[in-house]
Amino acid sequence: MAASEEDDTNPSTRRKKPRLMVEAENAADALDCGVCFLPLRPPIFQCPVGHVVCSPCRDKLARTCPRKCHVCGVAVVTYRRCHAMEKLVDSIHVACPHAAHGCAATPAYHELESHRDTCPHAPNCHCPGDGCGFVGSTAALLDHFAAAAPHDWPCTDQPVDQSQPQERLQLPPRLLCIHPHEVVNMRCELVILWLGGGGMHHQQSIFNLGCSDLADGLPDPKHRSQFLCHVGHVVCSTCRDKLAPAGKCHVCGVAVAGYRRCHAMEKLVDSIRVACPHAAHGCPARPPYHSLDAHRLSCTHAPCHCPGKGCGIVGSTAELLDHFADEHDWPCTDVSSDHDNLAWAEVHLNDCFNFLSVDHHIIIMMNMTSVPPLDRAISVLCIRPRAAAAVSEMKCELKLFNDTGGSHYQKSQFQLDCSDLADGLPDDLKYRCQMVVPAFVAGDDNDDGIGTNCHVVCSPCRDKLSRAPVPKCHVCGVAVAGYSRCHAMEKLVDSIRVACPHAAHGCAATPAYHELESHRDTCPHDWPRTDVSSNYMKYRMADFHLKNGFNFIAVDGRPPTLPA
Repeated sequence: MAASEEDDTNPSTRRKKPRLMVEAENAADALDCGVCFLPLRPPIFQCPVGHVVCSPCRDKLARTCPRKCHVCGVAVVTYRRCHAMEKLVDSIHVACPHAAHGCAATPAYHELESHRDTCPHAPNCHCPGDGCGFVGSTAALLDHFAAAAPHDWPCTDQPVDQSQPQERLQLPPRLLCIHPHEVVNMRCELVILWLGGGGMHHQQSIFNLGCSDLADGLPDPKHRSQFLCHVGHVVCSTCRDKLAPAGKCHVCGVAVAGYRRCHAMEKLVDSIRVACPHAAHGCPARPPYHSLDAHRLSCTHAPCHCPGKGCGIVGSTAELLDHFADEHDWPCTDVSSDHDNLAWAEVHLNDCFNFLSVDHHIIIMMNMTSVPPLDRAISVLCIRPRAAAAVSEMKCELKLFNDTGGSHYQKSQFQLDCSDLADGLPDDLKYRCQMVVPAFVAGDDNDDGIGTNCHVVCSPCRDKLSRAPVPKCHVCGVAVAGYSRCHAMEKLVDSIRVACPHAAHGCAATPAYHELESHRDTCPHDWPRTDVSSNYMKYRMADFHLKNGFNFIAVDGRPPTLPA
């Protein structure tokens, strides 16, 4: 063979054959299975004569009796694989039906249907504009959105720099993927970070992104020293410095070369103590007379007002906490601050006022309301005496984490406003929120707040219910993967105290309700009683064990008597 000739058997010299492009309509008869009329795809089989059939139909025909070819009727012992036809159908490509809308794909003929079902250039996406009837591919929609009329909506394929001042966000962002086909398992991570105003806000959500072609329109959208002159007239340290340039006493006018410190007067003024002006509200402090104003500014017993509508109760923070629980039944959680003056609490918020009592004298009010279309809004305010609030600075951090049906995390840090509510609640409290909770986290039940209804069960019954073939709640019947511990309910049952059944016998104990039985068994005031009956000779015999305290014998059912 001459060197100039090409050797078709040598892979190094074999030319790559071009793909065959045909019209889909012309290929239908030759490239479709004669039994199911679907496009032939590897593996392909043939009868002894050469009539081809796809793999699923080969299996169906093999189960018929007698087994014969569907075209020529020749008896078929077994279908042989047709590799030549497989190469042929793999080499025949067709243009996408949406080529006119920008799709450059040329799938194999037998893959045309699957490509059509996922082609992003399908012209069946609808414009979300109100009253706009534009329909087209995603590329055509983007051009339509950016057009000056009628929408002029911003669109970008590059990261957006938000470091410059932006328009204030009035509504929570809602995300939707506009796609001509339903995209399964498309995940989205949304991160919002804001710094400024002496605080920060970080919010992160990971969720399944909904997709729609908007054919049915947009979906419904459902946290001192004393000094004296030579004569003896006293003056405070601050005024001593002011009078020094004059060189004379402000009372007698005697020349003063220098004021001498008066330790006797200092002891006297330190010993004079007065009651706090807020003693009626529970303040036991008796500061020195010269410290009275400083104490008044920081006194935690200064009266504050109840935030309840139409409620005129005024009292200290401690009195307000009792009022909230007794009159309004608002939830309140007690927390203590550490050595760094930091207090942390995990709370379940209801759609009402929710309170944190920090060290029993600082009240943090968290108001959660439903504010359409913002879903749930959380506003935070510190209820403190006005003077105390003026001299203190407080920061608050709200965190929310939910992993039900996805992953959602929110965090907000901000300067906490304080008020004694003498002028009532701020007018914009409902809209001046520190955190907005999306609907899929808050849920749809406005009465139960963030989270779900919690039906409680004790530990032994939890173990019994978990062994059921299909674990489910004993109340609502909802499937239960695992019971979570309810610390709030534990605190509640520990706080419920009852009197001992033997209180009439002198027992002053008030055990927790769940410990009543064990206390009754060991109560020293449970006086033992022994019942005996007399015989026909009126003899009464009893054998019993005497305990410390009173022991009684009941004869023939008569009232018990002390033993002799």
